[in-house]
Formats: sequence, C-alpha cells, structure tokens
Amino acid sequence: MKIQRIEPAQYPMVDHFVAASPFGHYMQTTPWGMFQQQTKGYRQEVLGFYDNDTLIATANVVYGSQYGVRFAYVPKGPCMDYENHALVQQVLSLLHAHVQRSHVTFLRIDPKVERCQRAIDGSKIEGPEHEALTTLLKQIGFIHKGYGYGYNGSWTNRFTLMLDLCQPIDQIQATFARSRKSSLNRLKRIPLIKRLGTARDLDALCALEQHLSWQDGFPPHGKDFFQNLLDVFQDHAKLFVIEMDFAHYKTTLQAEIDSGK
Repeated sequence: MKIQRIEPAQYPMVDHFVAASPFGHYMQTTPWGMFQQQTKGYRQEVLGFYDNDTLIATANVVYGSQYGVRFAYVPKGPCMDYENHALVQQVLSLLHAHVQRSHVTFLRIDPKVERCQRAIDGSKIEGPEHEALTTLLKQIGFIHKGYGYGYNGSWTNRFTLMLDLCQPIDQIQATFARSRKSSLNRLKRIPLIKRLGTARDLDALCALEQHLSWQDGFPPHGKDFFQNLLDVFQDHAKLFVIEMDFAHYKTTLQAEIDSGK
C-alpha cells in the first residue's frame, strides 16, 4: 500500500469515493476541509491510500494549533472499510508516519463507526457491534477519550438519537408525541410558503441567530460564516426560507380563542 497527496484537480474523485462509502461522512469531503481553512485558518491536505493503482481509502487532514500545540485532525477519520481491521491498521500506520513529518504533537481521529444500536431506554438492539475497533485503535497507539453523549464539549457532537428520514412522512409523524401532532395540525391551517434562499437572505438569518444566542447564551456566527458555507459547498448547501402571512395567522389564532379552546 502507498500513500499519496491528492491535488485539487482530483478532489471530485475523492468526494465521489466518500459518497459511495458506507462509512462516508460530509466532513470527510474536500469542501469541508476548505471550509475549515476559510473559517478557522487550518491548513488542508487530502491524502489517498492506494493498493497498486486502486484507491482504497482517503483522509481529509486539517492541520492547526491550539494553545501553541500543533495537531493534525482527520474529521470522522479516514474514509475506508472499518470492517477490514488489517486495512485499518495499515492506513493509520501510514497516516501517522506521514503527519509526523509536519512536526505535530498529536493526530486526532473520530471515525464514523457506530459502536452499537440502542433503544431510547438505553437497552441494546440486536445488530452490528464495533467494540473490537476501539480495542484495535488502542493497540495501534491511540488514546480513547471515552464515550461522551450529545453536546459534551468535544470537537464534534455525538448524537444518540437518530430518526430514519427515508420512511414515508406519515410513518414518521405517527411516532411523534401528541402535543407535536397537535402543533402540526394547527400549522396546516396557516399559509406557509417555502422557498430556497440566497445570499440576500443571510442578514435575516443572522438577525434570528443573534436573538437566539441572546436567549440561549451562545456566541453567534457572523455573516461570513454562512457566506463561506454557501460558497464552498455551492449546490450542496441549501438555505430554506419559510414565510408566513402573519395577518392571516392572527386571524386564525383569534378564531381559536373565540371558539373557547
């Protein structure tokens, strides 16, 4: 196996490889690395791993520093077949040796591999388990930070509840709580218009985020953040705008009040 730096002209090949992989994630694509360059000042390097001339893994590496400590970070880990432990060991060994040449203090990865499936009460659901991968990474030399949940202060959030959006919308809504169903039924009586937004709508988006950040106490993004998102991801970034006839909504609310509900 050999490792090779991939030039920008070949980035579409990498993104196609990631999109076709069951272990693929948008953070492994080249636009995400470009976005990190523009918003955080990181340096991006895209690597390919080849068996003869066949591409078998990619790594979207970003280099940066924090508190004076230089690091290399591969968001969601290299894109490869994590079921093949021999491949994992080879790729990570080559990757580690490569980033060391940039004199980094540490290499961080957070592979997009599901540990196991659990029900909402925490009980395990029968299905694939990947605990052996954690053991393998420790044997290679990685330090495991433990299994955090949700917004746990890590570099990427670990969401524990996922909803399969490929189901028919009626089946999805049937699982909602009664209060949520009531809200949806009420919204059906309100004339809402959905459209694709453009850069001209970013001022309104930022104003809404400013209000939410004041309410919930988090630092808001600047307009440049969203503009960079649209510029880098192009057709893959969508800004949806929902508009409402507020005068009609007030009339609807008044009718509910008058009905005694």
